[in-house]
Amino acid sequence: MAMKINEAGLKLVKEFEGCRLKAYKCPAGVWTIGYGHTGKVDGKSICSGMVISQEKADALLREDMKRFEDAVTNCKFLSFAPNENQFSALVSFAFNCGKGNLNTLVKGRTATTVSNKILLYNKANGKILAGLTRRRKAERDLFLKPAKLKTVEEVAREVISGKWGNGSDRMKRLTEAGYDYSEIQKKVNELLS
Repeated sequence: MAMKINEAGLKLVKEFEGCRLKAYKCPAGVWTIGYGHTGKVDGKSICSGMVISQEKADALLREDMKRFEDAVTNCKFLSFAPNENQFSALVSFAFNCGKGNLNTLVKGRTATTVSNKILLYNKANGKILAGLTRRRKAERDLFLKPAKLKTVEEVAREVISGKWGNGSDRMKRLTEAGYDYSEIQKKVNELLS
């Protein structure tokens, strides 16, 4: 099962990107909209005056996360198997800095070295930015936070207690946290019968 950015990683991305429904130029001079989206919107390049809905911003973020989850999953330079927090921190980093910088950050480095070097990516156009310094620190903190992997049964019991919500919201939250929804649901059904 492919890993996905966890809730802590997604929260970090949303917090630092912010959500702007009207197009703007980021500090690096790139047209941006939503949660730091820089690609096309419905086939159109982002430009001055473009406005999107909150629903579109959320959909663009989900699409963007998939691309950067794949970038981390398929990174041939990653020499260690990241836990869910390391993975999520690297997805946030790649989303902000790009796949090329992800490759440079991890190439031939241990997890410990990566956790230290990530702090150096705090510049735009050669200038240190306070916002990027804070973001890299938050990504490093997430990267260093031990990931306690729960068993399928532990998560199923949490589902039964209502922790994960209901219906499609539950499915979305479990999937975003990196769990196999059908496997969890199967265990829920076993426990309830």
